[in-house]
Amino acid sequence: MSQCLTCAHGSRGAIENALSRGISYRTVARRWGLGVGSISRHNRSHVPAALRDRISARRLGGVEKSLQELKRDEGDNLLRLLVAQRARLGNVADRARAKNNFLGESGAEKLVLANLVTTARLLGELSTGSTTTVQNLIIAPAYLALRAALLQALSPPEYAKARAAVSAALRRVETAPVDEPAATLAIAGPSR
Repeated sequence: MSQCLTCAHGSRGAIENALSRGISYRTVARRWGLGVGSISRHNRSHVPAALRDRISARRLGGVEKSLQELKRDEGDNLLRLLVAQRARLGNVADRARAKNNFLGESGAEKLVLANLVTTARLLGELSTGSTTTVQNLIIAPAYLALRAALLQALSPPEYAKARAAVSAALRRVETAPVDEPAATLAIAGPSR
């Protein structure tokens, strides 16, 4: 079995230090007379995980964070952006409904659905592949069919107020924080 050339190199510490500072494999390989493949294999197989995370984090933008911290922070930011986008799309749907622009409302609601699917994937509530498991009620096909049927039944102009109330109640349930029970939101409507 052959020994790792990078491990056997007299400047192993300097090589790993250069990698941790974000210097490319190619530059490191050229500087110490090794192959790019040797440097890459060494990094993958022999460098401690904490140092490897630091090397990868540097390659992702020169920040001094571990990959886990980057994933957590970026995931939190992405989630905040998705929630804000969903609220804006809800406002677009409300304005379209107020102008009896049902095509515009339908388009906005379609984008809300896409936003919900993206959010569910980010949170791990929806997996992709040959089998899809939906654990979140607001993206379940049965719920979406019920939602569409309710809004369609209330589409005649004489039901405009009822449609707006039902749509607002659905939006409250769909945009509620995960830890808030949806049942209390559905019951608690606007005070009269």
